[in-house]
Amino acid sequence: MKTLIEKLVHGRAVIVGLIVAYTAAGVMALRSLPIEAYPDVTNIQAEVVTLWPGHPAAEDEKFVTIPVEN
Repeated sequence: MKTLIEKLVHGRAVIVGLIVAYTAAGVMALRSLPIEAYPDVTNIQAEVVTLWPGHPAAEDEKFVTIPVEN
């Protein structure tokens, strides 16, 4: 381990080469990431249309539409 560290300290070309390789790998990884400039932050929405024959609209919404939406 000591000899490896000594070679890395004295061999600056190896360190520079590793830095260049890591930088190139990072740039390539960054270019391949699917990043959207403006992400869609709205909630998912669905329109629910309910019919309950013979009952008023208020009861339809209270007993059918709201439980389905929840």
